[in-house]
Amino acid sequence: MVACAGIKMENVNSVLVETILSVAGAALTWFLIWVRKTLQEKVEQEHLQQLLLRFADAIDTAVREAAQTVTPKLKEAAADGKISEDERTELKNNVRLAALDQLTAVDREKLAKLFGVEQLDRKIDRQIEAVVQRLKEKNV
Repeated sequence: MVACAGIKMENVNSVLVETILSVAGAALTWFLIWVRKTLQEKVEQEHLQQLLLRFADAIDTAVREAAQTVTPKLKEAAADGKISEDERTELKNNVRLAALDQLTAVDREKLAKLFGVEQLDRKIDRQIEAVVQRLKEKNV
């Protein structure tokens, strides 16, 4: 009878250890999946922030270049020293193209996917206007 009780107790201990290990394994697996997902989201967020910084920097650079090179020539060529609406539109389009040229094809693709093509164009226009306004305020 003692031998039977010993065998039963060993079986119970064996089942208990297997259950504990299974639960611990499942908990560890869940934790590792959660850590991976959290790190992946953090990396994606960092990539998005870097993309938006490159986007803003490209627009800022393109506007500053136009302000230093093209705008003075246009004003000089105009009889009254002011840029016409057509010249302003052409200048804005050139700045948009210059800004987009500073970005890689992958960055442009990601931005178009993020905002949509039409929304991206509007965002570029708003960014250009914001940079122009800042430059006017600083008198650069």
